[in-house]
Amino acid sequence: QDCPRSCDKSLQLSLWKTRQAKQTAIEAEIGRENRKLVDQLFAISRRNPGGSFCQRSVPDSSVYAHGKGTLHDPLRRRAAASINQENEGLVKRLMAAKPTMNLR
Repeated sequence: QDCPRSCDKSLQLSLWKTRQAKQTAIEAEIGRENRKLVDQLFAISRRNPGGSFCQRSVPDSSVYAHGKGTLHDPLRRRAAASINQENEGLVKRLMAAKPTMNLR
């Protein structure tokens, strides 16, 4: 009896190489997309040299007296500064991370 085509070693090798090439292409695309995201995060973190996206001068009490500000502004500024610090730390970790290949 002849062996079915699925037993053909050269065909199996060819299919395996095709799968490997496709997996490598997918991983390369994911790497490019991740790099774009890291670059965008890095650009955003560098827009304001102070690190805060909502850097404003401290309002005086007359702003509150005229109703143009809220008492929550200092809390929001602190929260925004905290978030910006966390984001910058994340960007630094991502920039320092070495690329890894997913070996299965």
